[in-house]
Amino acid sequence: MAKKGESYQKKEGMTKKDIYDKLSVLKTDKGKIDYLERIRNKSPWDETRIKDDSLKKDVYITLGKLYEKTGDLRNAAEIYGTYGIGIRDEEKVKKLLIEAGDKAIEEDDLIYALKAYKKSGLSEEKATVRVADKRLELANKESDITKRAYCLYSAAEYYERGNKKAKAKKLWIKGGDEAVERNDVYEAVFLYEKANLTPEEVLKKIGERFEKLTKKRKKK
Repeated sequence: MAKKGESYQKKEGMTKKDIYDKLSVLKTDKGKIDYLERIRNKSPWDETRIKDDSLKKDVYITLGKLYEKTGDLRNAAEIYGTYGIGIRDEEKVKKLLIEAGDKAIEEDDLIYALKAYKKSGLSEEKATVRVADKRLELANKESDITKRAYCLYSAAEYYERGNKKAKAKKLWIKGGDEAVERNDVYEAVFLYEKANLTPEEVLKKIGERFEKLTKKRKKK
């Protein structure tokens, strides 16, 4: 037999007290996020779901803040921008999407980064160029030769996609120069050709780079 007040609770769904009493005993932000995700994803037929719109708004705001606090900008932007009820702060969402895209660049998730930039309102071309700019920034900071080359090449590719042909060409040549310094002639030839250098220009570039390297070594 149902206790007094039980049928009322079932009819009304979860209350603010129910939710925040539970949050108060959870020790970690992850635990709180998992709990809020569970209750916001309850089935429409679940009588214990949140039915009050103002409470839903409160839950989404709390969840968004927790995602921001833990550095999960992707989910923060999604919560604020897509699922928030009456809390669509367009400027905040745009800022979070840009930040989420920038972070994705560092994590080598260029596909998501481009998607986030475009979702923030940037045009296809501007979003693509931003990916290139951010990859170039990483390349310039990277001390590991392999990682630097990877960042440099992806920056060049995205500059090409963003119709920044001159910037792309400059980076392909730079990559070729660095490949020569690593004694990787095959890689250098490939990159110079990506820059649309003629066979004569490729040979000249390789010769010039080796000449400079030889002079440096003699000085040492």
